[in-house]
Amino acid sequence: MRITNLEPQANNPERFNLYVDGHFLLGVNAAIVLQMGLHVEQELSPEQLEQLSSEEAEQQAVDRALNYLSYRPRSREEVRRYLRRKETPSDIIEAALARLDRLDLPRTIQPARLPRPQERVAYERRRPRRRR
Repeated sequence: MRITNLEPQANNPERFNLYVDGHFLLGVNAAIVLQMGLHVEQELSPEQLEQLSSEEAEQQAVDRALNYLSYRPRSREEVRRYLRRKETPSDIIEAALARLDRLDLPRTIQPARLPRPQERVAYERRRPRRRR
């Protein structure tokens, strides 16, 4: 199988459309294109296609997790449940969580814990009370 075209996607310049033997195969993240050294007229073996699809699935899970974490810090279990709701396979979820750990993002994935009593009191003070 030969790559016949690699073109940037119209709505997301960080992704490329990959065409094999003149037919669209899949959309691929630009980082994966660079990492695997993909180029036009390159021959792809079935093993490389399998690696490409698994790398793309893992990257998509990482992107979803980062988007989910962008709203507030979450526990690993919250991220795991979110990705499971998105029907991500469990091996891809674990690989995505491991990659997030390697990224070492500050305060994104927190250990699950209950709020301390003083935090709860501070939160309750911030809430405006209803007038009667």
